[in-house]
Amino acid sequence: MPHGEGLAERVRAFALKLGFDAVGIARADRELDQDIARYDLFVEAGMQGEMGWLAKHRDARARLDGDQILAGAKSVVCLARSYASSERAPVVADLGVGRDPRHKPVADLGVGRDPRHKPVADLGVGRDPRHKPERGEGELAAGIARYARGRDYHRFLRRGVRRVAAFLRTLGSADCPVRARPLCDDAPILERAWAAQAGLGFVGKNGMLIVPGVGSMVLLGEVVTTLELSTGAPMTQRCGACTRCLDACPTAAFRAPFVLDPRRCVSYLTIEHRSAVPLGLREAMGENLFGCDDCQTVCPFNAAAISRAPASLERSSNALSGPRVKSELGATDPFAPLERWSRVRLEDLLAIDETQWLGLSEGTPLKRAGRCGLARNACIVLGNRGDPRALPTLRQAANAHEAPIVREAAAWAIARLEKDHSACAVPFVEAAIGARSLSRSGERTPPSDE
Repeated sequence: MPHGEGLAERVRAFALKLGFDAVGIARADRELDQDIARYDLFVEAGMQGEMGWLAKHRDARARLDGDQILAGAKSVVCLARSYASSERAPVVADLGVGRDPRHKPVADLGVGRDPRHKPVADLGVGRDPRHKPERGEGELAAGIARYARGRDYHRFLRRGVRRVAAFLRTLGSADCPVRARPLCDDAPILERAWAAQAGLGFVGKNGMLIVPGVGSMVLLGEVVTTLELSTGAPMTQRCGACTRCLDACPTAAFRAPFVLDPRRCVSYLTIEHRSAVPLGLREAMGENLFGCDDCQTVCPFNAAAISRAPASLERSSNALSGPRVKSELGATDPFAPLERWSRVRLEDLLAIDETQWLGLSEGTPLKRAGRCGLARNACIVLGNRGDPRALPTLRQAANAHEAPIVREAAAWAIARLEKDHSACAVPFVEAAIGARSLSRSGERTPPSDE
């Protein structure tokens, strides 16, 4: 077989041809000592919140060459695919970003950022108030994080990762076979840590992997293999004194640089959190319905990233696999807002039944939050939006929705819109604020990955 360096270049070339934006390789037969120590502290502090699976499978997270991932593994090929919009570059802080000036800081829940942290003066927080919805966004898509505005990325990204694994296996022989295991959110590994080890990018102060020239709006996949490949070198951390991402967080979820408390993070609250959203964080959620991009849209590395066509992997996959893939996806750009969402208002989410929900969410990341979880989020967004025309729909949800957390969130929104904790709203708040879970129709089984 060719020398390891030549093999590594062949693997990189194959992955880039598929449409991945960056490729890095690290040794798999080593432990992530510093990263697993941070993971231990994370679990000990209970910062996983309701994501109980994050506290499991520690050994698999510590190394890749054991039985839980791939015994005898020598290398891990780390892959990044950009989902940044091709319509518009992200907004950066020096363009005057800032949340509504009427915003008040969130209540101190005892899990805030390091009190020694000093925000950068005059940067403001949150998204650009001049933001206009992207073409085709619609009301629903405008409140969804960029990675989730189209099809479920796992479908096509996993297909690309599997192709890289299949290619690696062809580099073996009958006497020396190569094993390769593709991973794409389906195994408990510290993927950003491995990507950093592979020199794919560096981890920013917001915990996101930043790929120079591409940015942090990337999806990651890995192939763990028994083939020994030439590896890259970790990058030097390049954030310097910049704290734009920390200052932009609407809920002050960063305890300190590099330390995110998910229990305050809008992405966690709107997607993984199954209970009532803490009262002190609701106003700060703003109009985020599913996920949040604020700590990324202010990052200078995203503003400077080269604009890349989001459909590159799709086009390459279609060329390699034929019409079946094209018809299965049914879209040129898998991250473009789906047309079906343009016909849905936020108020509609409070009244749809399970059949309608399946039609709306099928094949999309929205299924992760569940029907009732998204309805709860919609109530909070409507309350923050301040439009009294939503009151009839909110009153109906507060009185008749089957999920306690939706009834409570609707009552909260009513009180916020009416600027008065009326007699009709208070009982709902008191009765439902302690709701600990969704109704059966909103449940989902926790995954094994993170």
